[in-house]
Amino acid sequence: MFKKSYAVVLLLLLIITPLAGSTAIEQILKEAKAFSPIVKRLEIAREQAELAEQLNDVEKELSLSVAGSVGILQSKMLGTLTDEWFISTNAGAPTVTMVFPNEEGTVLKLSTGTISKSLESAAWAVGPSITVDHTFSFGQKKTIQETLDDLNYAKGTLETDETYLKGIINFENSVYRKMIELLNQEKSILSTTAQIEIKKRDMANNLALRKITQTAMAYQESELALARLESTLAGYNRKYEMLKVQYEQMTGQSWTEIILPSEVDLVVHPREIGNNGVALAAIDVEIARYTLDLKKQEEDLKLKVGSTAAVSTSNTSTSYKLSGQGNLTGTNFTAGASFDLGISNAGKITPSFSLSGSWSNTITQETDRIELTRLENTLNLAMMNQSDKILQYQESVNTLQNNIISHQLEREEFERSTAYNQRLLEQAEDRLARGLGVQSDVDNALLNLELDTFQNKILRLNALILANEIRLLNL
Repeated sequence: MFKKSYAVVLLLLLIITPLAGSTAIEQILKEAKAFSPIVKRLEIAREQAELAEQLNDVEKELSLSVAGSVGILQSKMLGTLTDEWFISTNAGAPTVTMVFPNEEGTVLKLSTGTISKSLESAAWAVGPSITVDHTFSFGQKKTIQETLDDLNYAKGTLETDETYLKGIINFENSVYRKMIELLNQEKSILSTTAQIEIKKRDMANNLALRKITQTAMAYQESELALARLESTLAGYNRKYEMLKVQYEQMTGQSWTEIILPSEVDLVVHPREIGNNGVALAAIDVEIARYTLDLKKQEEDLKLKVGSTAAVSTSNTSTSYKLSGQGNLTGTNFTAGASFDLGISNAGKITPSFSLSGSWSNTITQETDRIELTRLENTLNLAMMNQSDKILQYQESVNTLQNNIISHQLEREEFERSTAYNQRLLEQAEDRLARGLGVQSDVDNALLNLELDTFQNKILRLNALILANEIRLLNL
């Protein structure tokens, strides 16, 4: 081996605080995500959005409610002529209400009616009944609104996923960039330390060979240049310590030697349908189109029908009652009909029938015209925005492909440079071994190769950033 007459080579390996072991980049990212409050906020925000979406998608279930009351009163009871004390539910008849889980919300009510029992005689009365209500809708408005609800749900889901994934990828890239900062700082420290050692060595050699004296202007200029280098190095070291603190705050880990993949897939696969931005723009077009269609539709006609069957019975008589009603509701009118059919204890039938209706002349023609024009403009703007998003995606693909080509060219140039530096080291060592060279040539070659190791890591980290840019492109 060659003789190391200078401390430069050893210093190159020791100037930076020794790093404890090495860790694969995947493990660093995993632990950083588990530690980072940024990632925790992203996860909570995604969960909140998903819960909100689930609330709108909860399946309807049968609703069941029971109510009633009982009290003791003094009054004339059915079938009695004098005031009597009796127990009764006239303040609130026991009722069971069932709302079925269909779109129309069919309602079924079962009631005992008023139950009364005298506390002084054998008199009693009860009036059970059953009622059914159902609503029918006619027209396209409900269907269009359901489609709009589905589109908004799809848009919300897509936006939630996109926001979360973009946040995670951007966090990964921020870690990579912080690593690059640290490596560049280590390069600067390494290079500056070498310059200081070389400057000191040259100054000592010049003094030893009496080429210069300490009082000479040239020597004083060298001292000033050395002081500048030492000041620069001190600044680099302070910034390096600050960057290590920032790295630990970001990842929850101390800065350590990192193990990076040697190969990263940097092939861009453009999607024919574009990315999420294009998909969201397409959804916005459909939302605008259906919103316009919704405005053009007349209000759906709604027909609500219901019927009731009841029995009133006591210790003295029994009667029956059957009733029904229907109400038709439109944009500016309502129409209704109802009937009652009573059957007494003696078999007497008492029918009744009634009609009702209302109409209002709501003048909204100009308002509707303005609103329709506004919605048509919204649709046109959404379609133009969709075209813009498609163009932006294509431009992003081209830009990213150019960046990848530039990175690959830089990588190729770096590999040629590293191979050249390796050959220089081998030549310098051979010349030194044969007594034809000097130690400084070996030291400089070793320095350049050591700097290349840092640059190699930086290029690999830049490749990982580009790989993430590919992921972001198709989000």
